[in-house]
Order: sequence, then structure tokens, then C-alpha cells
Amino acid sequence: MKRMIIAIAIVLAILCSGSYSLWKFHRLRMEAAPLIETMDQAADNGALEQAHEAALRFWELWMDYEPDLVRFARRDPLEEIGRCAARLTAFAAHGEEAEFAAAVNELEYGLKELWESEFPSVHNLF
Repeated sequence: MKRMIIAIAIVLAILCSGSYSLWKFHRLRMEAAPLIETMDQAADNGALEQAHEAALRFWELWMDYEPDLVRFARRDPLEEIGRCAARLTAFAAHGEEAEFAAAVNELEYGLKELWESEFPSVHNLF
């Protein structure tokens, strides 16, 4: 009977940690979506000051979430998103509109790819 209880406790721990990681990913996506939209619109309009502010806010948001995400997600996508977020602030600060717009698209794709790779689906499980 002890083994059964231990097995159930282990399964519950795995399910809870998986649910926590999905919750963190979901919160990141929901908080990052308006910032990415703001950066995209600012890049299209040439308002790099507004884009720089949004990029700084995204960088702060990423620095808050990354330590928790490292525990659950693969390292490579997280590093790509971190590098892209760091480049965004530099591109906006130096007036590089085309590079900034490309980095915003890369960031958006990276977050989408991270969510799809970590979300439990039939495609990811098998």
C-alpha cells in the first residue's frame, strides 16, 4: 500500500509541476502579446521611442519569467528569446527600424514556438 501512495504522490507532483509551467507560459504569452503588438505598430509607424519603451518593458518581463521557465523548458528556445529581446532594445535605441521589425517578428515566432513545443498535445507526446 505504501508503494501505491508513493506512486500516486509522484504522479501528482509531476502533474502539478507541469500545470505550473503551463500556467507560467500562458501568463508570459498574455503579458507579452500587448507589448509585441505595441512594438510591431511602433516599428511600422517609425516611432522608435515608443518601440524602445515597449522593448525595455518586454526585457523586464522576460527577466522576471525566465528563471521559472528555465526549470521546465528546453534551454535553446529560451536563449533565442533572450537574445532577441536584448537585440530589440539596442535596435530601437540606435534607430535601426528594419532590424527592429525583424527582431519583433523573430520574438513573436520564438514565443509561439516555445508555447507549441511545451504544450502537451498529441503531436508533442508521440
